[in-house]
Amino acid sequence: MPPISAVVGAIIGRLHLRGNVSKTEIERLRATRFATIADTLLEEGHITHLEYHKLDNFLKIAKKADEVYKNKYQDQKHTNKGMDFDWFVRFFEDSGNISNEEMQELWAKILAGEIAKPGSFSRRTLDVLRNLSQADAQLFRSLSKYFFFAGGGIVLYRNSALHNEYGIKYSQIKHLTDCGLFSAHLPFAIFDHERQAAFHTEDIVCVANIEAKSDGVIEYPVHPLTSAGVELLRVDKLEADVDFLFSIVNALPTDTGEKQVSFSLRKIEKISGDTVYWGEQPLRKEEIIS
Repeated sequence: MPPISAVVGAIIGRLHLRGNVSKTEIERLRATRFATIADTLLEEGHITHLEYHKLDNFLKIAKKADEVYKNKYQDQKHTNKGMDFDWFVRFFEDSGNISNEEMQELWAKILAGEIAKPGSFSRRTLDVLRNLSQADAQLFRSLSKYFFFAGGGIVLYRNSALHNEYGIKYSQIKHLTDCGLFSAHLPFAIFDHERQAAFHTEDIVCVANIEAKSDGVIEYPVHPLTSAGVELLRVDKLEADVDFLFSIVNALPTDTGEKQVSFSLRKIEKISGDTVYWGEQPLRKEEIIS
């Protein structure tokens, strides 16, 4: 049985079928198409109208998740090891209240991703997600092109002049902080002369060229995402605004006292664990921005 169908069948069996229902009946319902399971259960008296509403929403999400899984994870070896059934019950309870189609698409990606790799999405992330509106999700996605990897997390460079130039408003960041996507803590991203990578996206790395050898670190201010924000970004590839990356390179401090630093962007050749490998030639803006 396909993974999505197995999860749907397990939830229906646990939550909506009474103890006097035969095993044959359960298997028949599990084999029913997603679109008609809720109708069948309601007609046969297994669920109430309120339960029907939640189940119908969940099944629409499950159907979308089935397509996501086939397109993105079908070739991966699937295992039930590490799967937390209580997580899926929590997912059912929360997603059952989501009727907006665009938000259902997001929930579907979460479901498919969790089945493909158990433990990818925490219950805390489900808590954040269930309180997001469509407008919240769209705002988060619109700002995601300005995010990059740094200091072991995903961050937004904290620079009011750049934010004004690119139309990033403090009120937007404050709102997404209230939504649980940005951390209220405002730290500095730190790197040292041995690592050289100041930050990176999925395709491009900013390399620090440090002229004076000395101990210590270099730091710059950032808005970090929460763990829930990071997990929600996993559902799609992080597409960076390259023009913004070049603007960051020009805005980063080059005189840090003991160190004279210059920065350049390079094409990433490989990422292995926490180690980023890049090409020798610096990228030029005109080469990658048409």
